Amino acid sequence: LDSVQGKKTSMLARAYVETKNFAKAAQMYATMKSQGTLSSADMERYGYAAILSGDTVTAVANFKQAIDADPTNCTLMFRVGNLLRQRQDYAGAIDVLRKRLANCNDSLNSTVNYLIGIAFYSAGNVDSAIIALQASIKADSNSLQPYIQLGRAYFEGKNAQGAHDILSKAIEMGKRNSEKSKRDIDQAYALRAANYLDEKDYTALKKMATEWVTAFPDSEFGHLYKAIGHQGTNEKDDACREYKQVLKVNPNNKPAKQNMDALGC
Repeated sequence: LDSVQGKKTSMLARAYVETKNFAKAAQMYATMKSQGTLSSADMERYGYAAILSGDTVTAVANFKQAIDADPTNCTLMFRVGNLLRQRQDYAGAIDVLRKRLANCNDSLNSTVNYLIGIAFYSAGNVDSAIIALQASIKADSNSLQPYIQLGRAYFEGKNAQGAHDILSKAIEMGKRNSEKSKRDIDQAYALRAANYLDEKDYTALKKMATEWVTAFPDSEFGHLYKAIGHQGTNEKDDACREYKQVLKVNPNNKPAKQNMDALGC
């Protein structure tokens, strides 16, 4: 009888989900849970009903229990791991995503390692972030973001040369399809430029920014960093020329306006 009643309650809860009455569905699943009639599949459904009704805490708790009941639920582990990362529960995210790696060997391995790397980086554990990001690249060497975030981690870990090398590789890879990869390429260039600027290596900054604007003549930040490089080496006319290029792309670029005023362009 309890089994029959549990099935009826489960069907009713699903009906509430179908009609987008997620709060009522979550209430039905909570009743089933208190009665001990909630299956692992319904535990997952409870999680979705809870999160869609705005109760993320209850959702996460039930998702974790559903994963413990079925550690081969690869889709759920991926979603929950990413959800926990977005909620800044980095330890929880890493735990779930590592469990997925241990139980699911598929095309998402690279992405899972990438998310683990990002979680470690966000938690301030740069060494573990580097290991995870390297594993992501090993699993799939074609995605640019793991290279870019690895470069960022190298900079944070005081390995500037390693960072410049890996970011240069990402840039060259991206140029094979520059239209699709422009945002990633700009990000890689910007990370390198920021490091050169921090180190006051204006000669290296100019050289790299020249490469940047050669590849992307309308790059606002490429011209901006090139201008800053010229300004840093006391080449006023060249700096003014590049700041003007910045303003052609974006007339509202405040640093370019301020630096032109300071130089008397």
